[in-house]
Amino acid sequence: MLTAPDDLSDDALRHVLQTKWGMTVRSIDFRAVGFGSHHWDVVDAEGVRHFVTVDDLDTKKQSREDSREAAFGRLRTALTGAGDVRRAGAPFVVAPTAAGGGQPVVGAAGRYAVAVYPFVDGHHYRWGDTLTPAHRRGLLDLIVSLHALPVTVLGTRLRDLFDIAHRHELEASLGDDGQP
Repeated sequence: MLTAPDDLSDDALRHVLQTKWGMTVRSIDFRAVGFGSHHWDVVDAEGVRHFVTVDDLDTKKQSREDSREAAFGRLRTALTGAGDVRRAGAPFVVAPTAAGGGQPVVGAAGRYAVAVYPFVDGHHYRWGDTLTPAHRRGLLDLIVSLHALPVTVLGTRLRDLFDIAHRHELEASLGDDGQP
């Protein structure tokens, strides 16, 4: 997201980080990066950097009938799975840091979900950049090692049905001839 949410102040986010992760925030800076989540670069009192994401649960609903709780549950399941995969032998997976209650994500201000990640310093590529053969081979090796993990690591994770979010609303907006 390119802007911070209007109804979630830095002070409110500091409060969540303090109460749920026990983190005293020295600095907090919004970063207009990524897609689908709001992001902050946070430095705690010990000087450790963290990458904090905030998801708007209303934008994660898959239909009008879907609830924030269901959207939160899907996000929690995905982030729990990332932690499980990392612990099972995939150190390249950057999983969220568990909050005080052991959860990878917590609710905030009624409609948001907050997750804290270790900050990973590195190089990013832009869409369309050409990767070297060594980079492509490295990516392939990561995918192979991920798929070599025991299937039991995934447990009873949700399966993505590749549904189109809000498809029913889209279809309802079309006339009998398929035109709007």
